[in-house]
Amino acid sequence: MGMVLAPVIKGYGQDFDLSTCNFGCTSNDITILGFSLVDATTGLPVFNSISECQDGDTFQVKLEMNYSFNTAATRVNARFQGKLKFGLTEIFIDEYVGEFSSAANGGSGKMIIYQEFTWECGTNLSFQQPHFYWATQDSGPTVETTYNCSNYSNSKCSRDVGEIFVDLPIELPVVWHEISATSTPDQQCAEIKWSTLKEWESSHFEIERSLNNADRFEVIDSVAASTYSFEIKNYQFTDHTIPVNTTRVYYRVKQVDLDGSFEYSKVLMVNVNTQEQQTSTWQLYPNPAIGNDLKISLRNPKAYNGEHLHVKMISNLGVAYQILPECLDPYEIDIGDMIKNVPKGILVVELSWGNQVEILKVIKQ
Repeated sequence: MGMVLAPVIKGYGQDFDLSTCNFGCTSNDITILGFSLVDATTGLPVFNSISECQDGDTFQVKLEMNYSFNTAATRVNARFQGKLKFGLTEIFIDEYVGEFSSAANGGSGKMIIYQEFTWECGTNLSFQQPHFYWATQDSGPTVETTYNCSNYSNSKCSRDVGEIFVDLPIELPVVWHEISATSTPDQQCAEIKWSTLKEWESSHFEIERSLNNADRFEVIDSVAASTYSFEIKNYQFTDHTIPVNTTRVYYRVKQVDLDGSFEYSKVLMVNVNTQEQQTSTWQLYPNPAIGNDLKISLRNPKAYNGEHLHVKMISNLGVAYQILPECLDPYEIDIGDMIKNVPKGILVVELSWGNQVEILKVIKQ
C-alpha cells in the first residue's frame, strides 16, 4: 500500500463555502476516513506521547485528515472545507492544499488541514459536513486565494454529510490529588487517606489489601464517590481487621466509574505490629517515679483472685526491701513508703500472689 505524505500548506483561501455551489459531489477516488490531532512541533499523533490527559492540560497541535484512495494520480487545486466545532465555538475551515500525488493504486494518506492552535483537554472537536475538493492536472489555473463555483464545477470531491469527531486523548474521569497510608500509633491498624481534584461519573472506591507481599490483593471495603465534582474531595478509611502476626501490609485504591471502568492508585506499604503479646497482670506507675510517689495497679483482673500480694524491691545496689501491703483496692496500691528510702536508679520489683510471680522494673529519679 502506498502512502501520500502530507503536502505543504500554501495558505488560506477567501473562505467561500463551495458546498453552496449547485454542483454534485461524487467520487470513489478519495474517501475521508477521519481526523486526529498531531503535535505541532514533531508532527506525530498526540496519542503517541499521551493516551490520557487531565482536565485543563493544554497542547499545541495541528489537525490532520486521514483518507484512503483507490487511484494513482496527481491532483491539483486540492482544498479542504468544513465547519469545525471547537467546544461551543464553530469555525469555518478553508485550507488550500494544492498539488499532491498518490504513487500506487489503493492506499492511505494524511494531510494537515488546520494549522497550529492550542487545544485544552476536555474540549471536543468535530467536523460538520467536511468536504475535500480536487481537480486533475489539466483542470485549469491555480486557485489558491481567489476562486468561485466555476473553478470547481468540474472537480471531484469527497464529503461526509454528517458529523465526524476528531480522535482525542481520553480525559481522565478522576484526577487524583494525594494519597497516603500510615499506621495508627499502636501499630495495630492502618489509615488510608486520599483526595481527588475532579470526578466525573465516578461510582465508588474499593480499598484493596495485600498482606506481607504486594502480589495478591483482595477487596476489604468500599467508599462511595462524589460522582461529579470539580473541587477537592477528601476520603479516609481505617483498616481495623489486620490479621494477628502481620508486620507489613500493602494497600491500593481502585476507582470505579458508573459504567464499570476503573483505574488503580499507586501501591502503598505500611509497617504494623500485630504480634500476640503477653499482657502483664500488674503495672507500676508513675514510671519514672519521683520521690515517694509509686503505686501498683491491677492490669489483668482475670489473673488475680484476691490473694495476698507480696512486694519485694531490689535496688541498684542489690539491697532488698519487702512489704505485704493492704490490698483494699487492687487498682491503686500505694507503696510510696517503701520507695522513699531506696536510692535513685533502676529498681527491680518482684510481685508474688498465690503461685504467681511477676517481675517489673521502675526508674526512681
